[in-house]
Amino acid sequence: MTLGPRPTFRVLASDGWPLVVERIAAIAPARGVVVCGHAMMCNRRTLDRPRGAGLGSALAEGGFHVYLVDLRGHGESGPAASRTVRFDYDDFVLKDLPALITTIAARHPDLPLALVGHSLTAHTGVATLGAVPGLPVRAMVSLGGNVWIPRLEPDPLVWAQKRARLEAWGVVSRLTGRFEARRLRFGTDDESLDYVLQFVHNARKDRWGSRDGRYDYLAAMRSLTLPLLSVTATGDDDLCRPSWAEVWLAHAVRAQKTTRVVGTHPGDPTGVSHMGLVTDPRMTPIWREIAAWLTKALDKVAAGS
Repeated sequence: MTLGPRPTFRVLASDGWPLVVERIAAIAPARGVVVCGHAMMCNRRTLDRPRGAGLGSALAEGGFHVYLVDLRGHGESGPAASRTVRFDYDDFVLKDLPALITTIAARHPDLPLALVGHSLTAHTGVATLGAVPGLPVRAMVSLGGNVWIPRLEPDPLVWAQKRARLEAWGVVSRLTGRFEARRLRFGTDDESLDYVLQFVHNARKDRWGSRDGRYDYLAAMRSLTLPLLSVTATGDDDLCRPSWAEVWLAHAVRAQKTTRVVGTHPGDPTGVSHMGLVTDPRMTPIWREIAAWLTKALDKVAAGS
């Protein structure tokens, strides 16, 4: 896999925010297209680390044109979050991802498209597909995707811990007008105050939905019918335990769900963290499994089964 410069281009979100996309060409013959998105507090660089041998490159080797995207305020899709630069969760769901998906799909009209999301782009991706019908996504992979609201956490003690963390996140973010992820060593990209407060509000109201109340993302999951692969890890005890993802995705009652828990199969790496799902080199065999799953899922969709 070449380590030279890769082509990048900009996609305008529906409100005009410029989003930067990096392309990794498929190893011929191409069988599909993957839009690949990052977690919160980071950017697209996590999606192919080490560069040329990470998740993105593994998918390209599997025969997919891979597009690594920076959501607004992250990576090169600046400006970054500040007291005056504000964006929220709904901006990712309703403005960024629909524009990215439709623009990238139009570049390959003869190839099926899949969405691969890590953490933030996993749950925003599910929300987008439920809230914005008709997007040309034929399959989806959720890496460490889950949502923190009371109804999705049956253990009162665990919920108390989650709620305390969310409230503390809100308090710290209010002090500086944003969450300073880089300064506090939680990541490389700061998060907008509006974005943080939407998580806090949803936790208090026990709902996963838009700020204006127009969209109930949890209820919209029931409309999903596409193949959906959830990848979690037994070593991710902090942000997405496998059971948390399972409870969340149970609401996608019509989706064709497949679950892969890293650390439960012979030969699996152990102790893979939340970020390790996309950055741990020991995940390479699992990334290849994802490429193989996407091939089969897209073939089935094409065959109408």
